[in-house]
Amino acid sequence: MGGEVTSASNRRSILGPLRITIHVDQERPAPLCVLCPFADFARNPSRLTTHDSQQYVILLSRIDVVEQETVWRALSSQHRRKILDLLRSGPKTTGDLTRAMPGLTRFAVMQHLGVLEESGLVLARKEGRNRYNYSNPALLRDLYEQWVNPIASSAAEAAQHLKRYAQTQHEAIQMNESSYRMVKIEMETRIRAPKSVVYHALTAGYPEWWPHKFHADSTLYFDNVVGGTLGERFARGGSVAFGTIMMLKPDEQVIVVGIGFMGNFSAKNSETLSQDGEFTVYKKQLSMWGEVPEELEKMLEEGSRQLMEDALKKYCEAKAGGAA
Repeated sequence: MGGEVTSASNRRSILGPLRITIHVDQERPAPLCVLCPFADFARNPSRLTTHDSQQYVILLSRIDVVEQETVWRALSSQHRRKILDLLRSGPKTTGDLTRAMPGLTRFAVMQHLGVLEESGLVLARKEGRNRYNYSNPALLRDLYEQWVNPIASSAAEAAQHLKRYAQTQHEAIQMNESSYRMVKIEMETRIRAPKSVVYHALTAGYPEWWPHKFHADSTLYFDNVVGGTLGERFARGGSVAFGTIMMLKPDEQVIVVGIGFMGNFSAKNSETLSQDGEFTVYKKQLSMWGEVPEELEKMLEEGSRQLMEDALKKYCEAKAGGAA
């Protein structure tokens, strides 16, 4: 089973069935990457035994820090992305890849493999006259964790929801188009209180006046930071988020987005404040897109108006009167 592993920088680690020798630069230690064509073993490398060493192919190779521009350049080609797709099912020789891509010559495939190997996205192992190419999913995972995962948000999910809906119009999928629509609910009221009092009620003071909870012994919360959530924490553990806070403009505007609990739709709730003498003009705009039945629209409109007049307004005016 002995073999030779090479990276783009031509560093090598020698593999034997029972002994592995790895040279590590102590001043610049590098992580180890374990690649295996069997997914179950890859999830639990500690299961390797002497018997297993005859069945599994394990590659250990040091991975240098690669300039991100090199990785993005490698991913920019549709042919190189196709090669990575082909390697998802397991290692393949250069000949295998050439046969799977009839539109390219062997020389062109080798050039693309060179770029992928330089970026660290592909590792190569020579066995006799064959060169086996392996994908390096760890590097792609690093890119995902650094660039994709941190910027994912409810707003992005809502955009993806719209994108998927638009794409289905071009596919052979039967769906009721009339059930998908955009709904806007707008309302306005005047509250005899300063903007600061109303803004506090919409943010940190929200748990003090909001009347609806899933459980009577639950605790409402508002993170009061962009990217945070507002919702309900259950007394016996667990919680539910009503939405994600997308904008906080002190004494002027609060925007929250979320996914509807009562249907397959996304929602954006924007609340703006302006001062008019001793009154604060409160404006609410609730936008929803997706499956929003007319009965649900009517219920949300009536409920929002009742919350505004009977809960929010009374709370703010009582607070302002007490402060006076």
